[in-house]
Amino acid sequence: MSGMKQRGRKSLANLVALNVDGSPPPLQPPSTLSDPERRIFAATVTACDHLRASDMPLLVRYCEIVALSDHAAERLRIDVMKADHRHG
Repeated sequence: MSGMKQRGRKSLANLVALNVDGSPPPLQPPSTLSDPERRIFAATVTACDHLRASDMPLLVRYCEIVALSDHAAERLRIDVMKADHRHG
């Protein structure tokens, strides 16, 4: 997508875009998510085909929390390795 917004009113085709099989298009991550959060979002949406637009608030928070947890775990591993190196 070019990133430019359509001017004027959106057509019905732009408002409701179904796949050939009639299923809704996959959810897209909001622009507010970081790159790690977007990767988690994409993996989750791919693995869980039952997710719908009404799930977005919970899905977004889930992605943020998983990314935060991953980051905290990585920092903890680094800190433990530094402490082990100093005392080893």
